[in-house]
Amino acid sequence: MKGQADEPQGGCGCYKVQAMVTVDERGQMVLPKDVRDRAGIKA
Repeated sequence: MKGQADEPQGGCGCYKVQAMVTVDERGQMVLPKDVRDRAGIKA
């Protein structure tokens, strides 16, 4: 890939973890309430 050699080693990106999600027994993602509120998801 072009430009890949110029990138620093170690993967020092600037990402922030917003939430951890879990999967219930039916295989559906369980999102925390604050994440649902920010995304505008209604139950």
